[in-house]
Amino acid sequence: MGESNWTLSEQGPFALTLEGFRTRAIQQQMAHAIEECLQKNGHLAIEAGTGTGKTLAYLIPALLSKRKTIISTGTKNLQDQLFHRDLPLVLKTLDLPHHVALLKGRANYLCLFRLEQSLSQGLLESRQLASQLQHLKAWSKSTPSGDIADGSGLNEDSPLIPMVTSSADNCLGSGCPDYEDCFLVNARKVAQEADLVVVNHYLFYADLSLKEEGFGDILPQAEVLVFDESHQLPDIARSFLGDRFSSNQLKNLAQDLVIEYVNNLSDCKQIQSIAEQIQKQLLDWRLIFGEENKRENWRFWQSKSEITEMIQAVIEQLSDLESVIKPQLGRSPGLDSCYTRTQGLHQLLKRLSQKPSLDQVQWIETFNKSFSISRTPLEIKKELSALMKRHQQASWVFTSATLSVGDSLAGFLDELSLDNAESMILQSPFNYPEQSLLFMPRDLPEPNEVKIENLVSSHISPLLEMSRGRAFILVTSYRALDKISRSLTDLDNHQVLIQGQLPKAELLKKFRDSDNAVLIATSSFWEGIDVAGEDLSLVIIDRLPFSSLSDPVLQARGDYLRSQGRDPFQEFQLTDAIISLKQGAGRLIRTETDRGVLVILDPRLASRRYGGQFLSSLPPFKRTRDWDVVSAFFKQLV
Repeated sequence: MGESNWTLSEQGPFALTLEGFRTRAIQQQMAHAIEECLQKNGHLAIEAGTGTGKTLAYLIPALLSKRKTIISTGTKNLQDQLFHRDLPLVLKTLDLPHHVALLKGRANYLCLFRLEQSLSQGLLESRQLASQLQHLKAWSKSTPSGDIADGSGLNEDSPLIPMVTSSADNCLGSGCPDYEDCFLVNARKVAQEADLVVVNHYLFYADLSLKEEGFGDILPQAEVLVFDESHQLPDIARSFLGDRFSSNQLKNLAQDLVIEYVNNLSDCKQIQSIAEQIQKQLLDWRLIFGEENKRENWRFWQSKSEITEMIQAVIEQLSDLESVIKPQLGRSPGLDSCYTRTQGLHQLLKRLSQKPSLDQVQWIETFNKSFSISRTPLEIKKELSALMKRHQQASWVFTSATLSVGDSLAGFLDELSLDNAESMILQSPFNYPEQSLLFMPRDLPEPNEVKIENLVSSHISPLLEMSRGRAFILVTSYRALDKISRSLTDLDNHQVLIQGQLPKAELLKKFRDSDNAVLIATSSFWEGIDVAGEDLSLVIIDRLPFSSLSDPVLQARGDYLRSQGRDPFQEFQLTDAIISLKQGAGRLIRTETDRGVLVILDPRLASRRYGGQFLSSLPPFKRTRDWDVVSAFFKQLV
């Protein structure tokens, strides 16, 4: 029995000191496998079903190894939970003197310099925002971390956040007058010295991308790397292994140049003139794309003369701006930063104005007042393999509740280029046949024929009556969200909560506080949401979650694979849909006493050959197609 295994046993410190702790053989098995992986500097991928207790199963061997460790999570919420709740519990129970740190991306930390800039400009839209800014000023004097999520009072979608945090573009670095007191700099120093650092996947890949460009390490050199929620890694990796130009980058540069002109360069009128021209060009450029928000392949736009002329005009403006700023360098740290940003955007736009290679896709995305142009590699194996070699002496552990398709992790291992990794699948300890029911109604219309309003009246409403609310309705499109929401808003017996009405945390609190609520939501609620007990007894999924074929990146990936004689449906469309369905289904049973019904309103689960792959990848729910069985199940819950 390994040390980690013993630690989680009936004789170990957790069983002896923690009230309510129960030994789980599957948790011990996972901890022992990770301990062995660390001992031989191996690579290991583990799917650990809900209820395994995987957080303790990887924290304990990592801490006992006494090696420098990075724990990376898929979300900031899990990152905070891990650092503020789980990690202190393990350290206290094991009486370990480890030096640990929490590190987030720069946009999570208050920037003292930008806070003072915003205060001095006084250009806020409302008294409420002005009051919040004054509160931030007071908070900045008492907070030890500067982490916006740690008592600042700002919601994660507050318009103040980009005004009081820095970006890689506008950070002044060591030239900042507040550098010595910088919360981000201090957080990075602590992380460099820590034995264990908790980060998130976005930050981890951002750090590797920065290293690639020679900017130095953000994260410490690690000997152990553990990735929780690692099913998210491939998509996050793609976002960091390409190029992305945002009109907001150029807009913010122009605004900062105007500030520099007013404060430090009143004798250089040309800087203000070019900055104002750029701001006008951005507005014109956004109008060319049309009013409607869209996400489209660049090939539809690259041949339009007004687009090519606009890009060339902006490139020339940036070149002129470099020439104007260069003689003024040294007059202020802010101006020097603007010069570096101008050079970077100039080179970025020149790259994006050239035709992408065959193994890349370029697309645009437009929003109400802004737009972006992105270029992404269609396959990421080479890039990921090269990045992993930076830590080739380290142990790598990947875990999630949803990595497998059927009984294999081959797709996940292949996409991350984990050729030599060991893998294992640990089934959930929950008794799904006794605790749950999977209902697949008969006589459902095909997805392309379905009238959502009819589906609500014929299936969703009767199910909600049986469950007395207490339901998640997880949908695969905003169209379905809108139509189902409209159809259910007049329900008298249930409180209907709709994604977008309130911030996610507030919606979930309202759901938990109600005894009959129905929450209707799209993809952001399919994972990372934990509602245990009687509050949630029904999860309805409107259709199998295949990604939209109109998405330009998916289209390009499909075309690329077909050109090589490969099948995109089998290689990624089916796999991604199965993983997403597993995530959505995983909202239902969160503890060993939970009971509930999962409903999937898609006939393809039974009528298509691939339906069997979905079913074999789900937990072992008891299955039925009979309404009476569902009704009897809910009656037992009363």
